[in-house]
Amino acid sequence: MFKNIIFLPGWSFKAGIWQRQKEYFFKCGTNVLLCDLEKLKDCLDSIDISRTVFIAWSLGWFKLVDYLSAKKQMPSALIGVAPALCFQKPLVRRIIQSFKKDPDALLSSFDGWIFSPKEKISAEFFRQCDFLKKNRQDDNEELLKYLFFLKDIDLSGCFDGFTAPVLLISGKEDIICLSKEARMLREHIPHAVIEEMDAGHLPFLTNSEAFNAAIHNFINNLSDSEE
Repeated sequence: MFKNIIFLPGWSFKAGIWQRQKEYFFKCGTNVLLCDLEKLKDCLDSIDISRTVFIAWSLGWFKLVDYLSAKKQMPSALIGVAPALCFQKPLVRRIIQSFKKDPDALLSSFDGWIFSPKEKISAEFFRQCDFLKKNRQDDNEELLKYLFFLKDIDLSGCFDGFTAPVLLISGKEDIICLSKEARMLREHIPHAVIEEMDAGHLPFLTNSEAFNAAIHNFINNLSDSEE
């Protein structure tokens, strides 16, 4: 039986980006932890990974899987949000070049990319943008380091013998981590379940009700299978 749920953020954001999910799953009686990426190793070294469900978004997904593969450790379950085997190389190279020239301008552009066109005309859009700004990671040196990590990372060999339950959640209109990337990823994890949602890169924020329900159902099935 799992003991913890740990949420990991994506590039340029703090773990507070998961606040809605923390509140939702805390009400369900679950021990919920939000972990910033710079504290990932210390966090993982201090918990029982085998009794932990991880929910990792984009960069958080890549960092977590890379760590678990290197340590050969198996979580209770793994949920990838905007997951892939590798990041789009041409895109990350352009982001690196632009970030070096003008970090603030690049981050402003990035905030536009992570919403779908439909989400940008939603009544919630400006409130969601304010929420993102409040949870922005502001260490530019660290952000650049993560971009070089994304440029080089490839998880192709990381799932050999991976037996933990896996849920892959992607946004149908995500232009950062395309939904087809999650389908390609599933070829390396045949037992994985895929959920494609009406969303861009932020399904947990822009379609939080469906997102939370999908995770809740997945976790409930874990509990049922362990009884």
